[in-house]
Amino acid sequence: MPRHTGKYDDIVPNGGSQQNPSFESKQPENRTLKSKSWKAPATIVLALFLGLGFALAHHFMGSYLDNKPVSSISVSQAWISRFGTAMAFAVKIALATSVAAAYTQHQWLRLQQQSFRTEEVDALTSVLSNALSFMSSKVWVRHPMLAVVALVSWSVIQRSTV
Repeated sequence: MPRHTGKYDDIVPNGGSQQNPSFESKQPENRTLKSKSWKAPATIVLALFLGLGFALAHHFMGSYLDNKPVSSISVSQAWISRFGTAMAFAVKIALATSVAAAYTQHQWLRLQQQSFRTEEVDALTSVLSNALSFMSSKVWVRHPMLAVVALVSWSVIQRSTV
């Protein structure tokens, strides 16, 4: 007489089922270097170059308009100020995006390589939105590169709002 130990008796060790032998669980495939995604590095580089482009455009606009009388420019001074502010904001967004994407990629690399306590993972994942996470864990001593990138992110955000 077959032994019944519970409701999962019909599952066999190879991932199939006695009732439905066509069902098989798929094992995760090992990712090779060829299958790595290009999206994260592309985001980092594209956002960095966009930020640099907006910064240069802002600089050259200011240099062009420097020491020119307001009456010699066809656009009102208010619109020039608005346009300059919009470009400065675009610089901030692009650079913050680049730094945040780089931080996230390095964070996941570290999380795959080492074990962390729950409070350390919480500090790592919340630091880009909560500066107080720098004080909540000693994980920053063990991973100084993550701390530096997070500080750069906060300096980009705070520098442009001051």
